[in-house]
Amino acid sequence: MELANISSRKTSENNSSEQQRQISYYWWIVLPVVIVSMTAATTDPIVLNDLMIRRYQIQYGITNASSPASETACNAESSQNDTTLVEKAIQVQKSVSHLNILMAGIGALPAVLTYVILGANCDRIGRKPLLILPCIGRIIRFIILLLLVELDLDDIWFIISNVIDGFFGSNSVLLLGAIAYITDCTTDQQRSRAMLLEEAAVALTRIFPLLGIGFWLRYHGYTLPMAVNLGLNVAALIYLLIFQPESRGENSRSIFHVFKQLLKIRLSPIRGTYQVFLIKRHGNNQRSIILLTLAQILLFIVLFGFASIHPLYLYGKPLCFDVLALAILTSAQFSLMIIISIILSLWQNRFTNSLILPFIGILLYVIHLVLFGLAQTVWFLYLAVFIGCLFFVVMAVLRSHLTKLVNDTEFALVFIATGIVETLGSYVVGIVANAIYARTIEVYPGIIFFILAVIGILPLLISGYLFFWPLWKRSRRIPIEHNEEDLRRTTCDNVSKRDSSVYQAKF
Repeated sequence: MELANISSRKTSENNSSEQQRQISYYWWIVLPVVIVSMTAATTDPIVLNDLMIRRYQIQYGITNASSPASETACNAESSQNDTTLVEKAIQVQKSVSHLNILMAGIGALPAVLTYVILGANCDRIGRKPLLILPCIGRIIRFIILLLLVELDLDDIWFIISNVIDGFFGSNSVLLLGAIAYITDCTTDQQRSRAMLLEEAAVALTRIFPLLGIGFWLRYHGYTLPMAVNLGLNVAALIYLLIFQPESRGENSRSIFHVFKQLLKIRLSPIRGTYQVFLIKRHGNNQRSIILLTLAQILLFIVLFGFASIHPLYLYGKPLCFDVLALAILTSAQFSLMIIISIILSLWQNRFTNSLILPFIGILLYVIHLVLFGLAQTVWFLYLAVFIGCLFFVVMAVLRSHLTKLVNDTEFALVFIATGIVETLGSYVVGIVANAIYARTIEVYPGIIFFILAVIGILPLLISGYLFFWPLWKRSRRIPIEHNEEDLRRTTCDNVSKRDSSVYQAKF
């Protein structure tokens, strides 16, 4: 009883502190920075994939420098019935896959180290450094890529730009800072809706910019898209310095204050990244935190494996996509996601806060992966996209559930485990997926999607267990309670009958 009172007092104190933070700052102030970051994160792989394919096409003599920028190896192959060109087209895909492996392998270590150190010190240094540093890294990255395009530099500069981006934290650190800020500025009741709306805002960046990139690269070069991404990140940096408040710590508009905060970094908080899972909590909260985190880790593996290979896969046989067709398909996928996110944000909290939503979303995404691997025509791809679109709101619901199971000082720590895998996933999982694709492309290119679907079954089982197990226990408890009540009633009836018979005998 005393423990319950302490827990209730702690919950009320947390809620009151959350209310005070919400009055001071609005959670949506961070959205412009998230939108800019995700615009770069969405368009950058598409542009780089198209650029690398084009460079290798020229290198192997499939196309020349005056060919349209969007011409793919598949298109070049279909234009001439030449077995030599067929072999060269496959070699182009393998070469791009190998370059992706090099970029991911070398860039993984600095990215993971930066994420762990900054993430573990998030509560010590504040949220703003986690938002500002990735913007600086992106600015340097796009300057290098612009020079690569204009001066036709060697492939090594792809790798260097990737390493620098990872050293400054990349998109993973920025999203961690943004999620921590949103969590600081919302209550438990508001958080699911805020996370869903944040996902919908992110989805917008995957529609219009992609369509613009698709139309532009079909007829023009790569300079303008990279220059636009550079300009957007410069604007985001200025916005952060002037308008973005600090939800945990002192507010300052000076960039030197950010570096001053970085001096507070210590290695000791890194232990908290795993200790947060070892703390004994009320009820089954500890087990739920571990299982929810494991589900997110597995989902990140599936998602990054898919994202690292699907543009290259669509460019090859039998689908023969160009950059515009890829942009239209991806935009259709995220348009559906926006519609679903808006509907769910207006729905009753009982549904959006339930784990039935992640269970359904993961199940449909596994089906989507299988259909993607089987697709031989464009309409079949769109069917797969329609089936799997609910998956992209799953992460928001899982993150919201996690924040409700921990204290307000553990918000950042509980996401670091998934963030480490998210950062590693964008590199290591990309390496493995590209290696599998390079080995199986001549057997059946869609094998990688079947492997990802098998991995996706594991988080499906976890979410199903977390949702259905409490329901089963509750259903078992109700008959027991009914039986106990019936037993008490029967006992009372027997006693009353016995007393009645004694009274009658005495009378």
